[in-house]
Amino acid sequence: MYFYANSGLIIPMNETRKVRVTAKPNAKKINRCRIHERGRFGFWVNETPSHDGKSILLREVRVDQLNDGTWIDLPARGGWQRWFPLDEIEMVDIK
Repeated sequence: MYFYANSGLIIPMNETRKVRVTAKPNAKKINRCRIHERGRFGFWVNETPSHDGKSILLREVRVDQLNDGTWIDLPARGGWQRWFPLDEIEMVDIK
């Protein structure tokens, strides 16, 4: 198993988890806007970084309501996703 360290955290690669993302003050306007527009329910992140190790792929979280009124999170497979530079974002796990 390989590990990827980011911001002092060591987490297993290829583990998908739900995170809340905020833009750092140095973030480009387009990245701040996309986080605001697409990150309402958080993002799914797979801890495999880009080939250069400077960005990470975030997938939009879709929320759907079941017939019994329960809300569930769904990975946006085939949906919106984007590579974000690690030096422009902060990620916090959503429990």
